[in-house]
Amino acid sequence: MLFFASLIAFVVVLKRSVRADRTSTRAKALAIGVPLGVALLALATAPRGYLLTKTLGAMAMPLGLVWCALAGFIALAYWRDRWRELPALCVVFVLFSLAGSGFVADLLGGSLERAYASDPFAEAPFDAVIVLGGGTDEAYGRIQLGASGDRVALGARLYHRGLAPRLVTTGSAIAGFSEHDAAAATERIWREMGVPAEAIVRLEGARTTSEEAVIHAREIRARGWRRVGLVSSAQHMPRALALFRERGARVVPLAADFRSDAPRWRGFHDLVPRGDAAARIHGACWERVGRLAGR
Repeated sequence: MLFFASLIAFVVVLKRSVRADRTSTRAKALAIGVPLGVALLALATAPRGYLLTKTLGAMAMPLGLVWCALAGFIALAYWRDRWRELPALCVVFVLFSLAGSGFVADLLGGSLERAYASDPFAEAPFDAVIVLGGGTDEAYGRIQLGASGDRVALGARLYHRGLAPRLVTTGSAIAGFSEHDAAAATERIWREMGVPAEAIVRLEGARTTSEEAVIHAREIRARGWRRVGLVSSAQHMPRALALFRERGARVVPLAADFRSDAPRWRGFHDLVPRGDAAARIHGACWERVGRLAGR
């Protein structure tokens, strides 16, 4: 809020200082003064050191540049007394700021992840551990861990700790969208991590979490497994757990890939939209929409 109040005060003072000349002087002062004022506010309110560097860097990234441009448009609308445009610009500016805020990302993500923060290695041994797809990727013909690769790593760690005698993987290529076979890639990486072939169960045919729940519930009943763990990203766990339980599969949540932390306000740094924060907000919203859709 200090930033928004300071920006308004800056524009008011700047407007009054050049009231006598309402043409070229105003345009030049605005073109130079607004970016300079925003930069000075960043220097004045952002924490010193590493975080300050990160803040200024965020302002130089695409989202940060758009954010600065929106601030400039607000100043220009006020300068030219375009009161009809000003409210809409302010609403867009605030929404854009919130959509890329690290503080908002921690709030939304944490509300999904917090309930699953227990230590998976403190659990009793399982008959099997299911690792949902999405933890691998492929680029330039090379298989690699993806953004949710901690899922795959946690499965291998549970095996080597003696908690998961069997690891179960699913995931199939989606025609017209991706040719990447997640189950095959996961199995290959597990083998490279020292998990023997006889400890891996690979199930084909699932493309969505809902389809995975159906296939795994059927497999659990067929094999008579009594204690089964479910590994997925922490944000994804509430939706995955609900889908499994709807299919009659009682599983123990083993969350991986935590992306949020306890919300902590970092001043100006949390006002500048960042791509990583926007991605986390997108993920949290996606999970909520998916839960409502039942998929």
